[in-house]
Amino acid sequence: MLLNMMRIVGGVAAGMIAISLIVEPIEFVLVTLANGGGITMDPKHYFAIRNRDAFLAAKLVYNAIGGAAGGWIAAFISPAAPLRTGLVLAGLQAVTFVWAMNDTALAPTAPAWAWPAFAITTCGGIVLGAWVRARTARS
Repeated sequence: MLLNMMRIVGGVAAGMIAISLIVEPIEFVLVTLANGGGITMDPKHYFAIRNRDAFLAAKLVYNAIGGAAGGWIAAFISPAAPLRTGLVLAGLQAVTFVWAMNDTALAPTAPAWAWPAFAITTCGGIVLGAWVRARTARS
């Protein structure tokens, strides 16, 4: 029982780390490329680039991909409860998005409509990744 709980906690932690290690570098590279290859250190300039319509559409896609990978990894680490682990990870990720959209420093970094969209695509990807892992592990 304790081992299963530790695997769920470890899976959730690993899933969150994996999502960040996938999504953040993709965003950084795309912003750098859109900035003509130059790295911007100015947050206002960075988010002005990141918040272009086409960029936000791309972010929805790569957030879903990062979420799916994170969900798969979480489920892999917790084979006794793969889907439950993915759901816990998705719930934690949803809480972080709700927190971000209500935080006075973070909320202005994306349009108001984007925060729920990021949450839906990322959390949907997480559940999908965990579900795929759970289904393939049984086969």
